[in-house]
Amino acid sequence: MRSPDCRNGFKLRALAGVLASLTNVAFAGPAPERTAMAAFLFTLPAFIEWPESAFASPSDPFRVCIVGEDPFGALLEGAREAQAVGKRVIVVQREKTVAPDDRCQLMYISGEPAFVAQSLAAASGRPVLTVTDAQTGGKGIVNFVAVQNHVRLQIDQQAALRNHLNVSSKLLDLAAAPEGDVP
Repeated sequence: MRSPDCRNGFKLRALAGVLASLTNVAFAGPAPERTAMAAFLFTLPAFIEWPESAFASPSDPFRVCIVGEDPFGALLEGAREAQAVGKRVIVVQREKTVAPDDRCQLMYISGEPAFVAQSLAAASGRPVLTVTDAQTGGKGIVNFVAVQNHVRLQIDQQAALRNHLNVSSKLLDLAAAPEGDVP
């Protein structure tokens, strides 16, 4: 399923500009960094293509699931205001673990390295965009990295393909190298 936003070149260019500006914003402390990461969670879906099987029905919402520790709290509720993925409203769910029937399209996974690795393994092969900010241990399809007070993205395109997701070349162009070669 192609997101309507991806079909519209103007919207894609506008979102690419927002994403590029977020990746280059300098932050002084952890709260603004988390705010940028929360904003990314709602910006990323415009650059990802999910298969039809990711949704039970055409009216299903787009589910952003926070699995494990929640470093965002109320930040997600504010960032979600007036957001949608195509014609789907965004719903934020908080989950303790990855479950086979959770129907999440995007999972931010946080916790101890063993928990993150186990959760990533449980989500592997399913049409879900996994997001982490792990500096060590398991990394999701998208991994947030703080470099010199900037939030950068690492993207594992092979993991995206294993989860039946197509990542826009625009997003790939904005991402840092996946193996620590962050500029």
